[in-house]
Amino acid sequence: NAVVHDVRYRQKGAWRSLDPDELTHQCLRYLYRIIVLLFAEARPELGILPVDDPDYQAGYSLARLRDTALTDLHSEHALNSTHVQESLALLFRLVNDGYEPPTTLDTDARGLSFPGLGSSLFSVEACPMLDRAQITDETLQEVLVNLCFTRERSGRDRQALSYATLGINQ
Repeated sequence: NAVVHDVRYRQKGAWRSLDPDELTHQCLRYLYRIIVLLFAEARPELGILPVDDPDYQAGYSLARLRDTALTDLHSEHALNSTHVQESLALLFRLVNDGYEPPTTLDTDARGLSFPGLGSSLFSVEACPMLDRAQITDETLQEVLVNLCFTRERSGRDRQALSYATLGINQ
């Protein structure tokens, strides 16, 4: 719905050529991207993400976004911001394309590196409608909350879900 809204009102006129089946496929791919990364963060031994690096934890991780997903957004600016989408887009690109920091003469310098999957799931062709749309933090917070936490129950706090034991059938 957020993509349709953006296409209709911000991308004026583009909604007339919107293919609902293709949008559905791209939305699923986008969710799969997030789920794969949640799994990769829970399983550092796979080497997909530099999860042990404090710079990754502080600046790139889904765990960081998950922790902020339960934050109430009060102002109109906060509700309509696209920080979460921009963060995810950067992470998707780094995961797909990889990144090696430039070598420097400073022997104590270290850099954050990503091995790069080169996967069609994370390619720029996988979700162009979602990548082009401006999806608000309010919307993506809801997505992350639903993917990362148990359902709300009266008298109980939501619990974080673990993707570490996610099996192939799931």
